[in-house]
Amino acid sequence: MFASARVNWIKTEHHLQAMGRHALRLDHASLKRVRADAQAGYGLHWCSRTSDADFVRTFEGMRDVFAAFGAHISRHSIGTNANGGLGLHILLNVPDEFISAGGDIHDAKNPRNHELLRAAIKWGEATFGRNSVYMARLDLDEESAGVVDLFLAPARPDRRTRNGALRIMSSSAMTELRLRYNARMSYVALQTCWAEWCQEHLDPAINRGRSKVETRAEYLNVEEYKKARALAQRQIDEALDRANAEAQQILAGARDAAADVETERQSLAVERAQLAEQHARVTRMQKVLEIATRTFARLCEVLLKLVPSERLNVERAQNVAQKALQLVQDIGDAPRPY
Repeated sequence: MFASARVNWIKTEHHLQAMGRHALRLDHASLKRVRADAQAGYGLHWCSRTSDADFVRTFEGMRDVFAAFGAHISRHSIGTNANGGLGLHILLNVPDEFISAGGDIHDAKNPRNHELLRAAIKWGEATFGRNSVYMARLDLDEESAGVVDLFLAPARPDRRTRNGALRIMSSSAMTELRLRYNARMSYVALQTCWAEWCQEHLDPAINRGRSKVETRAEYLNVEEYKKARALAQRQIDEALDRANAEAQQILAGARDAAADVETERQSLAVERAQLAEQHARVTRMQKVLEIATRTFARLCEVLLKLVPSERLNVERAQNVAQKALQLVQDIGDAPRPY
């Protein structure tokens, strides 16, 4: 299982307003991403405005990025830079396997979704400084899941002022992160930092993916990756189904062949029994003929003694008896059936 992180730099108020419309499902792009069986805007969200006494918790209030940003910098007396930098929008992702372990990945009651949202907020505060996160959202109305939209205004003291007033310094915050991990680029450090947080606070089995610098691969965003993975899984499932069908055909053929072999074996067994029975009958006949022949020979000897004049006829009879005895012996020497 792999975790990932992606950062967008918020440059203008127009950008903040556009992200607010997207969160409120007021633009075409956001509505296009909503699942057919889902309610637009369904999900989990957190906003720092909940600490304001006059704030009323509503769907619009919890998802209006521009309003939350304005309330946040006013509450903490944070200024903006002249170059228009207004913070960071970071997308934090964990694998579906982690979410599905707690139930339906699109269910707001799934405890794993709540764990992820809390972990993302705490990671943002620990990584970019206290009071950096002013809004977090986990959309559950889209096909993808396990992605937290985190909105931050990382503030640092402005050394150019006498009193060290706080100003949004996204670039400085990302540089600090890069130096902390001794990384060539801040995006690399961001990935490592989030993966380590996931391992420590969510699941030790969640790992960091290999760096793009290392693999030189063209990486997909979370939604593109999950679509590609779903397509690959469908192809694997189809291949497995085909292989299973072929295996069933082979197995059916083997069963038919085994049945034919068994039928032939039974037929041979019957034939063997019949041959054995025939051989037993021949053996019995052989013994009877042998006894009769020997008895006849003795009778001929007695007859010669009593009637010498019949020697010629007796010798002929003896020759016939000898041939009969030899025939019986030949029959007895024939090979037996196995």
